[in-house]
Amino acid sequence: MKKFLFIVMVSSLAFVSAKDAGWKFEFDKNGIKVWTRKTDISKFKEFKSEAIIKSNIGSILYVFDDVDNFTNWVYNCTKAKLVKKESPFRGVVYVELKMPWPVTNRDMVYRYVMTQNKRTKVVTVTFTSIIDNSIPTNGNVRMTDAKSTYVLTPLDANRVKIEFYSLADPAGSIPKSVVNMFIRDTPYQTLLKLRGIVEAPSFGRKQMPHFEDF
Repeated sequence: MKKFLFIVMVSSLAFVSAKDAGWKFEFDKNGIKVWTRKTDISKFKEFKSEAIIKSNIGSILYVFDDVDNFTNWVYNCTKAKLVKKESPFRGVVYVELKMPWPVTNRDMVYRYVMTQNKRTKVVTVTFTSIIDNSIPTNGNVRMTDAKSTYVLTPLDANRVKIEFYSLADPAGSIPKSVVNMFIRDTPYQTLLKLRGIVEAPSFGRKQMPHFEDF
């Protein structure tokens, strides 16, 4: 039994170390910190950002669940629609991303999954690209290798630490300068706009069924 516990502890530490290893700090602006790192699984850098949002878990999840309004906070998102609601915790969404001229716009089909640790109340929301040829590209370049993860950690009843991780292959031909722009701007602008929506006095405090606050 002791040997089993030791193996579990070592495995857990290895997972945490892998998640936290190799990050290069980029900048801290308006309370939003951004890091990047190289990985062994992609030629493109992974990024993460972190901020404190003065609100509750339910309010942030309410924004995530409102797919039609992704255009108000997801960086360079020009269109978003819910393709299929599979359960209160998962579904399929379609998004289009605007690219600077002359680069062709991108689109993606994502499956999202929301989970919560019932003990810590930490919520993890993952968006993983899937291949669905039934949805037309409308002249866009389809990205099929992308994953984003949001980790929401309640600090108290009115503050949530949010961590945003993403690694994506933009597909097709794209200048390095454009890739670097997205890696720099996406983690910052996305959390900045999300925080602005949730903290606005007119937004109010929301609750999400099946998820607990602090």
